[in-house]
Amino acid sequence: DARWNQNVVISEIKNIEVVKLTEEEKQTKVYYKHWFNKYLKINLRYGNPKYFYVGNYSNYQINRIIKFMHN
Repeated sequence: DARWNQNVVISEIKNIEVVKLTEEEKQTKVYYKHWFNKYLKINLRYGNPKYFYVGNYSNYQINRIIKFMHN
């Protein structure tokens, strides 16, 4: 079940960065091939990073998501 990658508790977020995943990384980290390869990599205080697809979002929207997650 690929949904495990999208469940994030905001209080557990250490930092967030915008990354581009290769086709191989998509197969091992997100288990779904999106059209574009831009993701938010959400590093957690405990556990492995989570990846959130933002390939269709504008830079403004991405920055708003990051700001929301840091508050």
